[in-house]
Amino acid sequence: MTWSLSALLVSCTALLLGGSVAHAQDNPLAATQTFSPLYTVDERAKVVTYWNQPGRYILGVRTMDKEGPVVARLLPEASVWLRAYNNVRRPGKTPLTKQFTPTTDTAESKKWEDWVSAKLNYDRWVAQTAADMSNAQLGISGAAAITPTPASPTPAPPTPPLPGVIPDDLFAAVGNPPPMYVPILPRRYTITFEGEAPLVYTDNIAGGTSRNPSYRFAQGVISMGVRLREWSRKDLDALFAPMGLTPFEQNVLKAVSVLEGGFDSVNTYDTGYVSVGFIQFATLGGGAGSLGAVVKQEKDATPTDFERDFKRFGVNVDPTGTLDVVDPQTGAELRGPAAIYKIIDDKRLIAVFQRAGKTRAFQTAQIRIAKQNYYPADDPVTITIGGAEKTIKVSDVIHSEAGMATLFDRKVNTGNIRILGDVVTRFMDEHKLTDVRQVVPYERTLIPMLQWRTDFLTNPDLAQPK
Repeated sequence: MTWSLSALLVSCTALLLGGSVAHAQDNPLAATQTFSPLYTVDERAKVVTYWNQPGRYILGVRTMDKEGPVVARLLPEASVWLRAYNNVRRPGKTPLTKQFTPTTDTAESKKWEDWVSAKLNYDRWVAQTAADMSNAQLGISGAAAITPTPASPTPAPPTPPLPGVIPDDLFAAVGNPPPMYVPILPRRYTITFEGEAPLVYTDNIAGGTSRNPSYRFAQGVISMGVRLREWSRKDLDALFAPMGLTPFEQNVLKAVSVLEGGFDSVNTYDTGYVSVGFIQFATLGGGAGSLGAVVKQEKDATPTDFERDFKRFGVNVDPTGTLDVVDPQTGAELRGPAAIYKIIDDKRLIAVFQRAGKTRAFQTAQIRIAKQNYYPADDPVTITIGGAEKTIKVSDVIHSEAGMATLFDRKVNTGNIRILGDVVTRFMDEHKLTDVRQVVPYERTLIPMLQWRTDFLTNPDLAQPK
């Protein structure tokens, strides 16, 4: 399989402008919307004028490294197929934030994984070979871009074997996979606000070895911002202390937040659609979600800060918590799914969120919604004792900071903590316990069964179960 340079550039342009096939075919930007506007015509004109000042938004080719400008990247369509494959292989076992770890527990699963691995390797090799040829035709190599004297050429890797015919049962279970990788020309976007350091993004971020099951938008970008683990304890305490949280609650929120990015982290490439903040508040496809709630929290609590951080740049939220944006190019006002796709496509709008994440008002709004939406202490949990169902609260059985952080982490990433009811029920049955209070001394035994991303039992900053 070969790619001409002209075909490559056409492919790159299509992916850069249209994103995934699903995006191109089902784009709500094309739909007529009817809603009460949040901007006047004059306000929208000011937004367009602001964003189209010279130097405000610069598009170019990403900074070249040893790979060269054209690189092999995972396709969003391939990621969708890999998610379906993962679900068939190990339903419910793989956290959405992690890549799939294959198992070989049956002859069938080994046969499937061998074929998928072979296809990944072969498609990656085809894409990388085409990328290398394109870079050579452009007269550019990664080594030449970095040093005046090119290094000795690296021998080409051997051609991997063809994967062969897809197993019939795999095809029946998951369907026919698309090409896993393609050669692509990532783009670089630079956004500048007055008196501030530019914000820089690069699209097509799923590297040539990725098998990420959550990658959805080739034109999406990511920036981790200033991670909370980089904050001093003094600064974190100063931020969390005025929030009306108990020391217990503060410790739990801090422990989970350091696993994520910063208040100014942004992500527009995965299944969250638009995700922002220290626990990645997401819009999902509807255009509201927890991120809409955070933006609305700032708008309701501190409208002057909201005007400064969001509205004047063309980002708003309606009374239901649905995001609303002004297209920086046309001045059209978009809401819901159409607004989300515009944020993904136009990096000026996601830059607004990253800039706001550096302000105290937006940081405070994030903490308030994190506590309101995800803190699990009072969540109801259904257990079964002696054949009868009973509803308890999380805090009836989880008393330590480490245990609460474990469930908080799970709820942030999965949306629920139903597993606690199953674990408590099973534990009580196995140990012939008749009162939920008898479970409390065994909290340290329960926590590993509830763990999602990390073991909070080893965190010295959290109070541990006795």
